Amino acid sequence: MYGRRKLGELQKPLSMIYKCLLTVAYAKYFGSVGQTLSAKNLLWKRTNQIPAEEEIRKK
Repeated sequence: MYGRRKLGELQKPLSMIYKCLLTVAYAKYFGSVGQTLSAKNLLWKRTNQIPAEEEIRKK
């Protein structure tokens, strides 16, 4: 009933856990967290988008 999921329905990851895992993955790939943050910022600049967190803050 309530709270149950249908078979095959994916569970959305919690944003805090997702951010931590993303940081760990980037740190492993780039070798440090400092480079991770700059790499993420560069990605947003190249795609000419702003992160969803910033969009939410603006609203």
